[in-house]
Amino acid sequence: MIEKELVIEKTQLVLLEGGRFKFGDIWGDGDKDEYPIQELEMSSFYAGKYCVSLGEFVGFLNEIPADSQGLIDEYIDLDAFSCITRNKEHFSIDKADAMQPVTSVSWTGANAYCGWLSQKENVQFRLLSEAEWQFAAMGSNNTKWAFGNDFDPSKYVFGKSKPENVDCGTPQENGLYNMTGNIFEWVNDEYGFTLNQSESDAIKEHRVIKGGSFILSEKNNLRNSKRFSCHEKSCLKSNGFRIGANYEPHLKQK
Repeated sequence: MIEKELVIEKTQLVLLEGGRFKFGDIWGDGDKDEYPIQELEMSSFYAGKYCVSLGEFVGFLNEIPADSQGLIDEYIDLDAFSCITRNKEHFSIDKADAMQPVTSVSWTGANAYCGWLSQKENVQFRLLSEAEWQFAAMGSNNTKWAFGNDFDPSKYVFGKSKPENVDCGTPQENGLYNMTGNIFEWVNDEYGFTLNQSESDAIKEHRVIKGGSFILSEKNNLRNSKRFSCHEKSCLKSNGFRIGANYEPHLKQK
């Protein structure tokens, strides 16, 4: 029996079954970097049901060894993200909900979290690839936004001063929450000026962020194929992440 949803300790994952899909802007109104459209055969994979929460990330910070504490400023901008307080080597949540998405996190910090969780749970967690992210966001109906090709502003978190909790709203048809809006999500890929990296060298140390965010007000910037570039060490207030994992039949609930 294939587990459609998997909970490993408190990490909730959704299985996305593989198949062929068109990667890029299939609707004809995208930017130049959303082309050329690539027809890809995707393997099955797991994606986080939610983006990583504040509570989950604080758990990671509190398990960073003393001799690695100097790396924390590369992982998250604690001055910008005032919801986490630091008392020597201990971190706690201050005047915020633990289900709020962690933001002001760098790509470096997102990968460090994945490495920590992998070691803790003996499962190889990672960031999604850009193609996996779009495949997950489009769902089986290949939609322009998470809930369809017609934009209903009541379904998305955008044009606001802060994000909502990771479990806000309702999931899209494949069980994922907030693929459109709320926060930008780091993916693993380096950013290039086209989708064909053989024609366009990637910009070193710049990674793709997806999904739009609460700070954006234009629906076109929330499209599933829309791409943004950000330096991998940047800790912008709208940047968070969602974890992924390869599909492995032996993975079981823990």
